[in-house]
Amino acid sequence: MPGFPEGAEADPENYRNFTVSKRHLNIEFQPYQVAPWSEGAQIVSIPLSELQTALNGRYFQNSSNPKD
Repeated sequence: MPGFPEGAEADPENYRNFTVSKRHLNIEFQPYQVAPWSEGAQIVSIPLSELQTALNGRYFQNSSNPKD
């Protein structure tokens, strides 16, 4: 199955559809952005614990007992 790598390049426009829950950063890629239409929208869910060093520490101080 062919992919569409340009849809995930380091361009802020490629990452404009996202949500943040108490435990995850969820990035949604629209159909045809990174995969064929038949695969539908693709969602990448990244645990915030994996991003802790890159994000402001204050966020994590306020979420010591997160629930999704």
